[in-house]
Amino acid sequence: MHARKLLTTGTVATLALVAVIGGCGDATSGPTSVKPEDFASNLRLISGNQQTGAVGAALAEVLSVKVIDAGGQAVAGATVLWQVRDGGGTINPAASTSSVSGLASVV
Repeated sequence: MHARKLLTTGTVATLALVAVIGGCGDATSGPTSVKPEDFASNLRLISGNQQTGAVGAALAEVLSVKVIDAGGQAVAGATVLWQVRDGGGTINPAASTSSVSGLASVV
């Protein structure tokens, strides 16, 4: 009595490839509860660091940062909270939202 070979190596490889390709059909869509701003991972200083100025006057240069994700891409809609670290002063507004290009600025 001889057993019949039902599947060849080529058939198994083809079926495996079809299963992998078929399983990837929805791989480009992520969870619907995640918003783009949830991917913010870092800030890049654009302008305005370490300025000094007269008491009561606005600084000459706008404070600006770029909000980026782990891949270095701009993140829109992220909230940036600003805080004076030394020397007193105020920031207006104390929070801003990053633009489509990831930029957030204050005076």
